[in-house]
Amino acid sequence: MPFEDSITELLREAADLAPETPGELLADSGERRGRRRVARRRAAVAGGVAVLAVAGLAVGQLRPGSAPATPASQQSTAAAPQSALATLLPLLPPGRTSDQNPLDHVTGPGPAAKLTFDDGHGATLLQLSTATVGLPLGDDTEGTHCSDPFMVPTEGCTRTVRPDGSILVIDKSAATPTNPVKTWHAVYTGTDGRQVRLDESNSRTMTPPATRADPALSADQLTAVVTSGSWDQLVDAARPVSAPSSGQASPKAPQPADILAGADRLLPAGVQHDNGSTPQLTAGEAHLTVTAAGRSSVLLITVDPHLGQGAGDPRKAFESQAQPGQQLTRAVNGGSSVITSTADVTTGGGTPATRWTVQVMQPDGTGVTINETNGTNGYDIQGGTPALTIDQLTAIATNPSWQQH
Repeated sequence: MPFEDSITELLREAADLAPETPGELLADSGERRGRRRVARRRAAVAGGVAVLAVAGLAVGQLRPGSAPATPASQQSTAAAPQSALATLLPLLPPGRTSDQNPLDHVTGPGPAAKLTFDDGHGATLLQLSTATVGLPLGDDTEGTHCSDPFMVPTEGCTRTVRPDGSILVIDKSAATPTNPVKTWHAVYTGTDGRQVRLDESNSRTMTPPATRADPALSADQLTAVVTSGSWDQLVDAARPVSAPSSGQASPKAPQPADILAGADRLLPAGVQHDNGSTPQLTAGEAHLTVTAAGRSSVLLITVDPHLGQGAGDPRKAFESQAQPGQQLTRAVNGGSSVITSTADVTTGGGTPATRWTVQVMQPDGTGVTINETNGTNGYDIQGGTPALTIDQLTAIATNPSWQQH
């Protein structure tokens, strides 16, 4: 969801282009995904171009596979800087466009574009992003599942596996009493590895105020854009990707059920937990509600077995993400690098609250991130101190049981 999926800062350190969606913890999830991608990109291009794009989808060259992106200056003329914008404009329904912004100059997974579209009934912000995914497509392919309704207030989502094996997701977030902005998106993942995503919101910035009741493009119109053959030129211009030399399959992200089982074993004694009733389908990610000392908090746990892959020094790249106000330490359990942070957030009622985050790179390169906020779901944050301390979160995230064996 992508893609994801800030959607609010993603959704905060981007809409690069994984746009912002309602929900403070969703924004944090987006930020986490962005940081995972940034660490991998930085590792892949260590000693070269510094990759700073953060979010579900950023910008650069589109090509099948998972090799590092090629800087825009080295791309073929078929993927010229304005190619994404020039391709997008003819695919839109009748209306007026403004604030056109080709984003192809920024290094990242694929060309992207942003603009404001008005069909005569109010402005809609459109953000187009492209990327590539590994083949064959599978349950752990990022961007091919609906957003978790526990994390995002939703008006509905459809996931369609098309006859050729490609996957189309149409996801619609809902407005909330404190946020009238809706973010709808379509993500098309082709059997050639392409991933084309179009996000739209009923505002000019994906933040209040709303400019209309719903975003301008219907589900059919979103589908027509992302599945268009017009994107073929970007795929054709991509340079080939060599097969991995090791001959070994890359480790897959764990399924939510496995993450929840791992968390169950690692929670401190006396802490109650509830995995919820909504399906959790996104590989590498799971959530649960924990209760301790009368306080209930949401934990969003992500496990990325690929964080340490890439050329150069992946650990140095990970540690370089620590920002002012965050604490970087090295755990005594064999060399995990740990970044901890607290962020002040405001609840829907205006009450101050706190989000605690622990990011870990384990000795084998496995990444584990835990976000914690008070509340009973991922977007209706409550005030007060979270149930588990930073030290308790760190103990969970640095446990070697998360490593791939």
